[in-house]
Amino acid sequence: MLLRIALGDQAHIAATTHLFTAVYAQFCVLALISRWPFDKLAVQLRGATQATWNKGASSGVLRYYDTRLFRHFCEQLDPEQLAPFHGPVCRWHWIDHDGKKASLCGLDINPQDHSALTGLTLNAAQVQPLHALSAALQWLKKNDCTPAQHGFTSHEALIRCLTGIHLNLSRQQLEKPQHEAFIASALSEFPPLSLTPKKAAL
Repeated sequence: MLLRIALGDQAHIAATTHLFTAVYAQFCVLALISRWPFDKLAVQLRGATQATWNKGASSGVLRYYDTRLFRHFCEQLDPEQLAPFHGPVCRWHWIDHDGKKASLCGLDINPQDHSALTGLTLNAAQVQPLHALSAALQWLKKNDCTPAQHGFTSHEALIRCLTGIHLNLSRQQLEKPQHEAFIASALSEFPPLSLTPKKAAL
């Protein structure tokens, strides 16, 4: 759902604030600031949801608007994909995995100088990290562990580590029964924070 906030309408702002507060913990609001006309912005954002990969053999909906994936997705964009995707946006805003405010600059390109985005083509090097991220989030949900248990101070850092582990797991093409042992071995390199030796004060 794409929702336009009328900044001059106090009732609209109050209702939107109530909505955002209600869904705060679900990480499901990706907000953006744009100078574009709403209709053109909607077309552009909708176009970005259409993706092809696997050399055109696969296609589907790209849920870039899922705030659990958004930053990681943006990091995978090729230079030539940055302008089509970020062009309409001044700045993106969302809540990260640690419940903190996060933001990312757009490019704020004039719509007259911007061609319509009808879809994104992703190569294997872009798709694999996104699959690894999805697997990492599923693993984290299943195991219900905290960052401190594995030597991290934030969920964001733990998720990045788990994403790298799952990416390596995929590249090694290990059989499924070997996955948990591989992940446990990789995580064992990060001792719990409570067991990490403190540095002596100078």
